[in-house]
Amino acid sequence: MRDRRRARRALALLAVLLTGRTVFTLDEAAGAVTIAADGSAGEDFLGLVDGPHLRAVLVRGFTDLRAEGVVRAVDDRRITHDLTATRATLARLRDHRWPDRAASARLGQSVEPEGGPSR
Repeated sequence: MRDRRRARRALALLAVLLTGRTVFTLDEAAGAVTIAADGSAGEDFLGLVDGPHLRAVLVRGFTDLRAEGVVRAVDDRRITHDLTATRATLARLRDHRWPDRAASARLGQSVEPEGGPSR
């Protein structure tokens, strides 16, 4: 359950960032994670398909982010995000999920993605 919650939050946060807007609708958020700026979609983008399940996941993710003060409802259709809170949430996610380099080195594992760090 915890992993699902983290996945919902991450998808909602990705949608916030990909909309490129401070105020957006659920339709725009769903579009942001299903259609790239160049028009590519499906497997050519993130592999997500707009539909009831995706929208339910986004709504639950936005609900989680609202509880954290990252997003809030402007009205019954529009959502807004606080840029400072969004950045803080991204920093927490990055710091929490980035592998411990010393521990990985002791195990003889590389923590760098192929081609170097992605940061």
